Amino acid sequence: LNVLEQATNVCRTTMVQEAWVRGQPLMVHSWVYGLKDGHMRDLGFSVSGQQEVEEAYQRAVNATAGPG
Repeated sequence: LNVLEQATNVCRTTMVQEAWVRGQPLMVHSWVYGLKDGHMRDLGFSVSGQQEVEEAYQRAVNATAGPG
């Protein structure tokens, strides 16, 4: 969950916000590195504009939580 929170924080930075306002192609993703297996894991948070942040965050949190 920390990685997802930090990805949303990146989306809130002035630099990213201004890039999106200018229409620059900028995407923010959240991945984690597994120390036990050495594999990268995509957390499913990939956004290219402010309007996508909250929905992508909720979707990624729900997927991370798993069933039940």
